[in-house]
Amino acid sequence: MIKREQQPCESVTAYFDDKLSLCREYNPNMVESLIVHHLIATINPQIAKQILRSDAPVDTLGKFWNIAKTEDLNETYAKLAQLNIHRPQSILLELILLTTKN
Repeated sequence: MIKREQQPCESVTAYFDDKLSLCREYNPNMVESLIVHHLIATINPQIAKQILRSDAPVDTLGKFWNIAKTEDLNETYAKLAQLNIHRPQSILLELILLTTKN
């Protein structure tokens, strides 16, 4: 349970569900604040940093989930923006321009 870390391409949802199951399997009576501690300790460091920067203490699973999921989405959007994905209309326009040059 302690060694279970979020993998580079693993979603927050998959990590959260698996780690939560491991914590409950290890100790069915584990308090939420301790589960949150274990989640933060082995989640993506960028997400952990944002969770720890929170103004209010992140001591419940709900608070952890809200911040972690938001940060995961932000990282996904940033990665998509870096890919410089063209909209289909712009690709079509480029094709038309290329074919009309001749």
